[in-house]
Amino acid sequence: MPPPEPAAPPVALHWCDLTRPALAAALPLLSPAERERCAALVLDGPRHQYACGRAFLRQVLAAYLGAAPAQVPLVTLPGGKPALAGGDWQFNLAHSGGWCVVAVARRPVGVDVEYLRPLHDLAGLAARLLTPGELAAWWQAAPADRLRLFVEAWTAHEARFKCGAAGHGQPLAVCPLVAPPGCIGQVAVPGRVPAALTTVTAF
Repeated sequence: MPPPEPAAPPVALHWCDLTRPALAAALPLLSPAERERCAALVLDGPRHQYACGRAFLRQVLAAYLGAAPAQVPLVTLPGGKPALAGGDWQFNLAHSGGWCVVAVARRPVGVDVEYLRPLHDLAGLAARLLTPGELAAWWQAAPADRLRLFVEAWTAHEARFKCGAAGHGQPLAVCPLVAPPGCIGQVAVPGRVPAALTTVTAF
């Protein structure tokens, strides 16, 4: 008999309620370029979300790298996606409804989360964005379930897309997250479903 395949590497998920961290505490953790971008944001909401989300990302990655948050070597890829400059660790982040999630792994990873809220022209969105098979299942579902089913499918598409380029064409496995109340999320990785999908930061 062939030997069993090794377990797929784990993925760690770190959640943060972005309505709680104070902006003043977040700013010292940012790089000069991030503080400059933060200062350029006119509206309080986006400025707070950017600063606190980026500070949380730096705190999470600092724990893996053994570095100070402000010294985490983040770079911006074409298209605006942040990444680590070198090393084995890879990450992806998403935010919605005041929540931020950072997925960290030693392989490419994509994550997406959406806060459940009424959507205008849900049927039209489903027709444009779902695959034919997903759309058929969506129409067969009870009307009360269709918003949840659409968001589940859409977050899976987004997680695949965010992982896809880094996955170098490998088949992607997608699995749902244990998300905060009112949120739905999915994580995608190349190959098989992670052996462990761990929520590190409590809600």
